Amino acid sequence: NSQYECPYGKLYNWYTVADPRNVCPTGWHLPTNNDWFTLINLMGGTSLAGGNLKNMGYQYWLAPNEFATNEYGFSGLPGGSRDYGPTGIFSLLGNYCFLWSSSENNLTTASFYNFNYYDGTANQSNSLKQNGFSIRCLRD
Repeated sequence: NSQYECPYGKLYNWYTVADPRNVCPTGWHLPTNNDWFTLINLMGGTSLAGGNLKNMGYQYWLAPNEFATNEYGFSGLPGGSRDYGPTGIFSLLGNYCFLWSSSENNLTTASFYNFNYYDGTANQSNSLKQNGFSIRCLRD
């Protein structure tokens, strides 16, 4: 939905991010679970990393946007998600920053990481590959 593209960016299904043509620019790649694990540990662990990686304030995030410091300039934004179902509903804009990992779990699911408006955590979870989430590319 182009009305949300700026500032949130595009939402991608996992098949797009795993495509060998590489959705990231040359010299960049989609982070693996190990890459995310390293970043989250450097940002204070799962209980603090979300806050340290989120954009501050309420321009994009719902209140209370707890513990948001953007201490390291990551500027995580809550672009929400898009359900792959028949309605293709866009949801959770302003609530969650969902970011794909390149790590696949099985034939139908892959890993993603998320930050939310109500605390400072960074959580790993799994999703159907057809759902739409944001991405962040990591320099090689």
